Amino acid sequence: MLASLTRRGCAVGSLLTAIALAGCGGSSDGGGGACNGIVNPTKVITTDSAAISVDVGSARTIVATLSGFCPNESTTLTWASTAAGIATVVTASAGSATVTAVAAGTTTITGTAYDNITRVTVTVTVRPRIANSIDARPNVDTLFPTGTRALTVTVKDQNNAIIVGAPVVWRSITSNLATVSATGTVTAVAVGTAKIVATTPRTSPTDSLSDTTSILIVDPCTLLRPITLGTSYTGTFDNSSCKNFLNFPQLDQFSITSTTQAYYSLTLTPTLIGSLVPLNIGSGFYGLIAPKDSTTVGLAVIRAGTFGFLVANGAISPATYRLTTALNPDPRQNCVPTDVTKGVSFQTAVTPTCQQRDLRLLPTLAPNAAVRVTATAQGFPTAIELRVFGSNTLLASGAAAGNGLPATINYTNNTANFPFVYIRVFGGPVQNDAVAIVIDP
Repeated sequence: MLASLTRRGCAVGSLLTAIALAGCGGSSDGGGGACNGIVNPTKVITTDSAAISVDVGSARTIVATLSGFCPNESTTLTWASTAAGIATVVTASAGSATVTAVAAGTTTITGTAYDNITRVTVTVTVRPRIANSIDARPNVDTLFPTGTRALTVTVKDQNNAIIVGAPVVWRSITSNLATVSATGTVTAVAVGTAKIVATTPRTSPTDSLSDTTSILIVDPCTLLRPITLGTSYTGTFDNSSCKNFLNFPQLDQFSITSTTQAYYSLTLTPTLIGSLVPLNIGSGFYGLIAPKDSTTVGLAVIRAGTFGFLVANGAISPATYRLTTALNPDPRQNCVPTDVTKGVSFQTAVTPTCQQRDLRLLPTLAPNAAVRVTATAQGFPTAIELRVFGSNTLLASGAAAGNGLPATINYTNNTANFPFVYIRVFGGPVQNDAVAIVIDP
């Protein structure tokens, strides 16, 4: 009878009713009186943890639970940190707050209810980020004397997160071979294997992590840079480049390795007058400088193995170039000479604008070395010649007896010379057809 009376009003004369409605606000409300039949209920805020630990740069969400609040009372909490420089509240909702750790130390996060009396506190301990790994790149590199390379380093913390701006000390343990700047730029001094060490502290100067880069410093004229088919390389001629016989910095040398026969192209796009020159790896140069122009394209057909070439700068001043390799180019797109090796079979083409095609045979012919060449075209009887590159001296020739029949050359070098030879393939003035070539099958 008392509960129902309380809901109807406060105009009751008995002492018992007066006591029951001493704080009556007219209904179950937040006026500090009765709530669901309970007079002045105790309001309580609890959190999922009274104390938390967070790493610098990380975040943690505090979840609060409110009890004793009437249904129409606000359950939104106001959150604040006593030391925002250590940990700060970045987002907050009715009963939770996300705390971001700023710097190592301890602070208190307080959640306060609407009445500014009911509150809860959480102790937040911010742990410093500790370096857990260091990685200097490249791990291995090659330089010429006086050449430079800017090394990079990545430091990660105990959570595998990158520490931006981590302190790093660079030092060379082979300063007679290479030096290193405070920012990680290596300068090669002398031929040998240099060791460059990057170090970062963990919890103290005596507790640190290190990583080592090995720099192979070689004479520039002995270095072959491997280049993969289908990739590009940007090179620079400077005072550390390989020198020519006049001691000008002009040469960069490359090697290509293929596990199978490959037909590829090399495109040189320099800001200089340059050219491509074939190399005979292990025994010196062969071939002559190709015609110089602003963009030089070289085609090649190689058997499985490793082959080399160099890029030559026709100028003395420093310059930059771009070298691009491509697999299986269309042979009809260019009429430049194609470098070929023994033991290959492939198709080339003659067209009205390219009525003869030169195939430079690599390497040079040793004394008593033999070469066999056949050329076959379905649309016309082709003809081939074997000539000495440079002098154009004719060594042998062959002509097909009809369409689809082979033109054949069998030649043995009976001299003591090592001639550099090329095969010239002929077509008619209006012919446009593929020519199948087989060299020393």
